[in-house]
Amino acid sequence: MNHVILIGNLGRDPQARGSDRNIASFSLAVEHRKKGGEKQTQWFDCVAFGKTGEALLAHAKKGDKLAITGKIKTKVWERDGIKQQDLDIVIETWQFVGSKPTSNAIGNQGPATWEPDGNKWP
Repeated sequence: MNHVILIGNLGRDPQARGSDRNIASFSLAVEHRKKGGEKQTQWFDCVAFGKTGEALLAHAKKGDKLAITGKIKTKVWERDGIKQQDLDIVIETWQFVGSKPTSNAIGNQGPATWEPDGNKWP
């Protein structure tokens, strides 16, 4: 099974890509504590397509705390005879967590969640 759940903060505003500008890409900072209590941050490159990407582009901003679910996708290529590999998280669903997002497009009614199967913002 290829399924990932992450909670972290956007490292930058989502960037629009694709011919229809409905692909959102951004980095997500996920913190955890090592033994001894030291904080460590791991960065994940994330991408969302279609309506999920459009919703992220419209509502999510740098610093927002998100919970995302998705799949891990690896890209492998060769440069100068050396094999390279990238890891992306392809987002299926997401929601704001923690304090309310600054966008008033969502309102104050329950958790702000987006799922691509047609669920609407509360």
